[in-house]
Amino acid sequence: MNKDFMNVKEFANEIKVRLEDMYPGTEFNVAEVTKNNDEIMIGLSVKNSANDYTPQVYINDFYEKFKSGNKTIEEIALIVQQVFDSQNSEPWTVINVNTLREWETLKSKLIIKLVGLENNKEYLKDAIYKRVCDNLVAVVFILFDIREDGVITSKLTKEQFESLDIPMSEVIETAINNTEKIFPVKIKKMSELLSEQMGCDIFSLPPEEDIMYVMSNSIMVNGASTVLYKNALRDFCVEHGLDRVIILPSSIHETILVFPNTMMEDKELKCLVTEVNEEVVKNQDVLSNDVYVYTVEDDEIHIL
Repeated sequence: MNKDFMNVKEFANEIKVRLEDMYPGTEFNVAEVTKNNDEIMIGLSVKNSANDYTPQVYINDFYEKFKSGNKTIEEIALIVQQVFDSQNSEPWTVINVNTLREWETLKSKLIIKLVGLENNKEYLKDAIYKRVCDNLVAVVFILFDIREDGVITSKLTKEQFESLDIPMSEVIETAINNTEKIFPVKIKKMSELLSEQMGCDIFSLPPEEDIMYVMSNSIMVNGASTVLYKNALRDFCVEHGLDRVIILPSSIHETILVFPNTMMEDKELKCLVTEVNEEVVKNQDVLSNDVYVYTVEDDEIHIL
């Protein structure tokens, strides 16, 4: 029978106890982690020395499945065990952060993620980032691994940055260049994407109406950062004979590029983005409620 828990942290501690029974002699750690849009997630990781890092397994979604009755705590504990086991045959990946305090070692591992500024006061406190425009920032991360279900990363902290003795501009430029090489841009017509998802061509449109494109990266994870890739937006505009393109921040994983001859007014576009963010996109994946425009003439992104 499922036990009642007051909150997700209490639930995570129960999973922790069960994991420690599964792995005698191993201690696990439960911690609050601030994610995008200052959302607090409860992470479970293998406890190591202060200089070691192991990837977090976040318990929040598991807790929701438990509360809804979709999964028992026994089933969830086994799933979490499988997640830890899949990280490494040891059965977990342990990374010593001291090895990442030298520029020559670290520079090839830096990438960036694009997030909103307004709702990330806590998230950005210890981060290294560059303001892209009024409400978008590029945050520097360390890339540990790329997996089928996503990536394992950790924010580059101010303490780590200071130990590098490298200008911030160089760190950020290196991270952007790495991101473009590791996760190349991928742009597809919205109609094609929808047709693929539905397994039919009912979304095919005549050329003059096919004016929306989805822009992301090769793995469709944190793909909104592709708007910062050198010449990505410029090349898109040149290919389609545009002097500017409207950017709808679909999520942190992709943006939607819209030809400027859309029949929707600026206010309508902003209302559309806000409505989708509130009703469809998970809070942790929301990028911004603003609408942006890229212009070829100045090669910059602005709020529309």
